[in-house]
Amino acid sequence: MDAAIALATRRPELVGLGVAPLLGDCSGLASVPAELQRADAQALLDQVIAGVEDGTVSGPYCNVADHVLRPYLPTT
Repeated sequence: MDAAIALATRRPELVGLGVAPLLGDCSGLASVPAELQRADAQALLDQVIAGVEDGTVSGPYCNVADHVLRPYLPTT
């Protein structure tokens, strides 16, 4: 998670301007109670995907977010 946040902070032009508003939620995810982490991670991923769809988040950064958030999501 820290590497994904650092990338977004250092290179906003690569990740897209839509990532910046999500960084606080990303950095706080590990401190959220376990029972809430799944819902918060899914909400963050949904916001990243919506950002890709509206052009404010890059596709490659979406892949990074998916990789980082996947451990918080339920396995299917």
